[in-house]
Amino acid sequence: MIAKYFKLNNWLQMLRAKHWLSYPKNSPSVDVFEAAMKILRDSMPQIRDSHPLSASEVATLLRLMPLLIWWGEREIALSLEVYLLQQPRAWGLETLSKTVPESELLTASLKPEILRQGDALKQVRERLAAESPAHPCGELAATVEAAWRSGQLPSQQLGRGIKLLLTQGDRASAEGLLQLAAAHQSEKGMFPESAFSERHCLTGLLEMASAWFMAGDLKAGEAAYGAFLQSKGHKNFFGTVPAEKGGFSPLLRAATFLETLRDRVVCTFEATAPRFPTQIAADDGRFKIVDDLVAQYRPKVVADIGCGKGRFIKLLKERHPEIEAYAVDLSTTMLGELPASIHASPGTLLNNGLPDGLADLVFCVEALEHAVNIQAGVRELSRITSPTGRLLILDKDVRKLGSLQICDWEQWFGKETMTGWMEDHGFRVKVLDQIDHGGISGTDGLFLAWVGERKAHGQPAPLLKGTTHASA
Repeated sequence: MIAKYFKLNNWLQMLRAKHWLSYPKNSPSVDVFEAAMKILRDSMPQIRDSHPLSASEVATLLRLMPLLIWWGEREIALSLEVYLLQQPRAWGLETLSKTVPESELLTASLKPEILRQGDALKQVRERLAAESPAHPCGELAATVEAAWRSGQLPSQQLGRGIKLLLTQGDRASAEGLLQLAAAHQSEKGMFPESAFSERHCLTGLLEMASAWFMAGDLKAGEAAYGAFLQSKGHKNFFGTVPAEKGGFSPLLRAATFLETLRDRVVCTFEATAPRFPTQIAADDGRFKIVDDLVAQYRPKVVADIGCGKGRFIKLLKERHPEIEAYAVDLSTTMLGELPASIHASPGTLLNNGLPDGLADLVFCVEALEHAVNIQAGVRELSRITSPTGRLLILDKDVRKLGSLQICDWEQWFGKETMTGWMEDHGFRVKVLDQIDHGGISGTDGLFLAWVGERKAHGQPAPLLKGTTHASA
């Protein structure tokens, strides 16, 4: 037990040192995310009006589509699908780099089990399969290593090659290349644009960070990602003027950042899973709100989104065995803590994979703060709430931001802001405050709970009784 404590403590110290845990008043990763999404939205008219696309442009759009679905922007992804399918000629993917077959990475990223969207992008997957050139197996690692050692392979291609090896299940070869790459990473986390270059490439830096995250090496990934955020060029990373020799389109840079941030979030939660609690006390004010909703409205189907190790839904199922319980979380490690009596499945706050209108009660406790694309998260929670159902979002009050150590992508919410977002999706909302938590009095004002019922219900729900109070 003592050894586990010190191991966990070392993890936390490392995360603080790499700025994952801090007392921020702003969210640097969110700022870059929003800049990337702005580039995407601003580029849509230009994409639709452009002439037939080059193979590299097709590859960029193919890369963006699953990322957009992951980040909760399904409609943009589907519009890109329509545009690509209208291209009058073959995509020409066989003309892309022979060292790292990009089409194989694109195929892996578009698998249905990754998209969790039924038949979404099915036609694109079929055309990609038909047009993807065949590549010999077993040669990728040796080819990538030789090209890197010779100085002929740019760092972004090294990162892409390592990620392809990981998707193919060749972890040993991927780790060998990561060890080779580690020798080129500076103490400050920067990475050269090629083996013998003194120049740094931000796109390559992000690709290598993504590769380290994908391999589960949080320390090396954080060093590279932190170097990106601390670089002078990161604020203009999506600018129209190429930021590195050779140049990359703003859309490709956006895809690179979105992929890296995705891999960072996944890696972080998997690596820190041991520190998440497995149980919640029945008299905890946060749980009582959920429990009171079940007792009062008797929902048949209940969904816990961002469930962690399922401490809320497990206790809820024990107290109300008649409910059909669903639980979704990003971390497969944490989902392993849930019993067979609960329908547990991997998913995200922005793409949970559950059917439309599934649940009579959907709740999300201290999870939406991690969604990055918060309004898309509210939309996704609303999507799976039944037409006569209720949605509970319980999270931290933005007025208390800075009081706790949090990750640099985390966002807390204002009472009126979240209320407005829920109302936009047809909910009548009551806000509860002064919520006791973990033996701490709710007078600290840390938590707020937004209880939404569909406006079709007619009369507002009566104020929940217990240790919470309503705010106007």
